[in-house]
Amino acid sequence: MAAAERADAMADGHDPRRAGDRAAMEGWVVALVLLLCAGWGGLAPAIKVALREVPPVALAGWRFLIGILAILLWCAARGIAIWPERRHWPTLGVIAVMFVAQIALLNAGTRFTSAGHSTLLLATHPLFVAVFVHFVLHDDRLSTPKALGLLLAFAGVAAVVAERLQGGSFLGDALVCVSAVLLGALVTITKWAYRRGLTPYQVLAGQIVPGVAGFFLVSRALEGPVVVPVLPASWVAILYQGLVVAGFGFAAWNSLLDRYAASRLAAFQFTVPIFGVVFSAWILGERLTAGVALGTLLVGAGLLIANRSRPGAANGAQAVVGRPPGGLPRAPTG
Repeated sequence: MAAAERADAMADGHDPRRAGDRAAMEGWVVALVLLLCAGWGGLAPAIKVALREVPPVALAGWRFLIGILAILLWCAARGIAIWPERRHWPTLGVIAVMFVAQIALLNAGTRFTSAGHSTLLLATHPLFVAVFVHFVLHDDRLSTPKALGLLLAFAGVAAVVAERLQGGSFLGDALVCVSAVLLGALVTITKWAYRRGLTPYQVLAGQIVPGVAGFFLVSRALEGPVVVPVLPASWVAILYQGLVVAGFGFAAWNSLLDRYAASRLAAFQFTVPIFGVVFSAWILGERLTAGVALGTLLVGAGLLIANRSRPGAANGAQAVVGRPPGGLPRAPTG
């Protein structure tokens, strides 16, 4: 639906975006979301591999440069317009700044902590989505099950962080936690932007194009000359991050977020830490400790409870079939 048609519908008291939030999730949609969650689960191990050669902010630049090129080629081939109206520029500017900060903190934190911990802690971002949308999107309220889920999932985060305090990197875990908060805010403002008339591809281009420039400028200032990867393993990891996560993952997730409620999609994110811990053990040989296993179970249970539907919820808007920005958003920005 064109922006003008959306505006006319909203003026008549009917918001087509909110009607889409109540759409049933077909089987192929559920399969696609689970596929995206598996892809995001492999993100932290891929970051760890590439960080052996490329510093964190420069890595983000390479990742999203490849991702945005793929997205722009897709849009050009399909004739999809991505240039936004001038009135949307301030919103896209805020989204771009939050996007750069969130990814930079994620990569920096992953450099100092394990891939399993990074995946698990980042997967708490739907908890923050549940809180933020309560105040921003008034048809997606914070219910008692959501509040209980928040407490249970934070217990899982505590199980992981407590383990790291005994002999790991508190700094790395803290940076990833801040990144998770920013990702939750980014998912919320992205959903709000869709209701203001922006399309998923406009949001993607609006955040990633200036974001890539921002990553390389910050890298030059803080990390020295921008590193060009040489090792084959680094390029495999970067191509995975760029094409699978930043390209396909961001485009698919933002399209889903445009159609379905943020809290409904967030329910699926409990699978991300499961995938992430398994991939970290398989690819990087990280040990599956009791703290990570317990944290994974608690976070997963908390996310599931936090997104359960309430009996009699208005128009079924909170019903869950059974997410991220980042990411887009959300997607998995991750």
